[in-house]
Amino acid sequence: MIKKIFKEGALILALSISIVLLAILSLNILLYFSSNDKARSAYKNDVSSKNKVEISKNPTLIIPKLEIKAPIVFSTSNNEKQIDEDLRNGLSHRLGTANPGQKGNVFLVGHSSNYPWEKGDYNQVFAYLNKLETGDILYVDYENKRYTYKVSGKKIVSPSDVSIENPSDDFRLTLMTCYPPGTTLKRLAVISELQSAGN
Repeated sequence: MIKKIFKEGALILALSISIVLLAILSLNILLYFSSNDKARSAYKNDVSSKNKVEISKNPTLIIPKLEIKAPIVFSTSNNEKQIDEDLRNGLSHRLGTANPGQKGNVFLVGHSSNYPWEKGDYNQVFAYLNKLETGDILYVDYENKRYTYKVSGKKIVSPSDVSIENPSDDFRLTLMTCYPPGTTLKRLAVISELQSAGN
């Protein structure tokens, strides 16, 4: 009798946990597909008013294909707490990687999704990053110059694979986010090569 009660209690507990996890996953999926965050609004407002995106005074990433215009926050630390704070305000530039226009690897991190209770205007900024393809154009505005990059490839790596942050001998831009959206199982990295720098 006690075993039966214990078994039923364990089953009810497991079922309750499953329902809560399913609700959280469903909410993340809903946010992913209804993503209309500040980055898209900024891009649309800029383009609709001027028919082109002006060079930003502050560091900014622009991805025309995804209609994204997002500020870049230059991290003062590589600890997780600081990066989370940076991601509330835009994209996080990994401390110790190249700056736009410098030889090396400019490494930017952004959310593809986040917990529904986490506040931030850029929680889904990279929700559609996987839609970028070889040849797509990206822009980085930095120190009153616009740097034009062309996507050269994508890769999916484990969260522990930090090789995508390594310095390079070329002028590279790497964008990274959790993948698939709504999870932290893997990381998606989109690699681009510098095409031009100018106003």
